[in-house]
Amino acid sequence: MDEDVQVLMAEALDNLMDGMVSYVTQLSQLVLPVVKQWYDAIYGHYLEAGAPYGETQEGCLRWMEDLAKVQQMEMEIERIISHHQGLAYLRKRIAEKRAQGSE
Repeated sequence: MDEDVQVLMAEALDNLMDGMVSYVTQLSQLVLPVVKQWYDAIYGHYLEAGAPYGETQEGCLRWMEDLAKVQQMEMEIERIISHHQGLAYLRKRIAEKRAQGSE
């Protein structure tokens, strides 16, 4: 009985693996063209920017990393500006409350 169970489990695992391989293959056939289109579009923008790191894939990747860093810095700047605006508003409200209290 144990051998029958082991044989059934082995067949089930084989079927599962065959199904997974088939699924991944089909999925990659659908996804790869989309990824290629994205890359081609990004590389086109890189070339339009003058290919500052050379007309290579490595240069394009470096450029994308630089852009990501710039975007992070811009977001941090916006956060700091917003924080300072909030502090300025709070100071103004505190001054108004103190002025109302002294009247």
